[in-house]
Amino acid sequence: MVAFCAQTSRRLRLLAALVAVVAAQDDACDEGTRCAFADAASNATTFKTTVTPSPSTLSTVYEQRPAFRALLDLNDGLRSLGLGTQLDLPRIVVVGDQSAGKSSVLEAISGVQLLRGTGFVTRAPIELRLVRSASPGCRAVVSAEGSDERTRVGCDGVGEALNATMRKLVRAGGGVSERAVRCTISSPSAPDLTLVDLPGLARVSVEGQSRDVPAVTKALAQRYAAPARTVILVVVPCNADLATAEALKLARDADPDGARTVGVLTKPDLMDPGTEGSLAAILDGHVVKLAAHGWYVVLNRGQRALDARASVADALDRERTFFDDRL
Repeated sequence: MVAFCAQTSRRLRLLAALVAVVAAQDDACDEGTRCAFADAASNATTFKTTVTPSPSTLSTVYEQRPAFRALLDLNDGLRSLGLGTQLDLPRIVVVGDQSAGKSSVLEAISGVQLLRGTGFVTRAPIELRLVRSASPGCRAVVSAEGSDERTRVGCDGVGEALNATMRKLVRAGGGVSERAVRCTISSPSAPDLTLVDLPGLARVSVEGQSRDVPAVTKALAQRYAAPARTVILVVVPCNADLATAEALKLARDADPDGARTVGVLTKPDLMDPGTEGSLAAILDGHVVKLAAHGWYVVLNRGQRALDARASVADALDRERTFFDDRL
């Protein structure tokens, strides 16, 4: 885990914050475990600072990994039995407007290429379960909620398997499925996390889409974000107006105090020259304040990098250089 996260301190800080929030919300954690995760969260900072969680803090956190993995397995098992609607189980939900860069954020966390493209790509909730495995290699299992059919692929085939499964759920038209696609990724470098990637929020339906797409995507996000133990990972591009970001409005409606919301700003390379001050204002909490966990900035693969077949590792190197030049 530490080796995996060492590729980028920004991703490490984001992971530490996510793990800390989930642990703090899970009453099944013992006090020592909860305190360790809280210590990691207290060191999770924006790219403006050079503070990185100390090795001693991180080792304390990940020494608890077997217990944390057991809690995640129990959580996922209860949810797979349909008890998620009856029990307030903790989870991390990723929300964002269309083309906000949600999939890129999940790729950076998982190290695996997921659904990519422009416009309306994610057309069903994707439950992404990341499992750190002692076995070499990277393997994935993809299935649809309520189906016994399983597709087993190497991690280079995850995107294609997700697309194929999603097409079965949305057989005709340009609609959205409320049934989830489930994807378990096992790798020696994977963090132990479970996240739900939701379809991007749409303001209007475009040609080829069902007219109810805006209403369905909003209703899905509201339903997933509402439970008190859900961590909301809200993704907004740096060049977007936060005042009009639908995902941020939805997160604030579900979590007015920001106690369980983590903000992620994407695409900093698309900001106009001379507007860096506006980004600093966001990070300092002067625009939209997320008092508990704040904002994080990430630079992930864009369409140009994908067309050039840049790997996730290449993207991490580019991200490191981009921020090092600006610190």
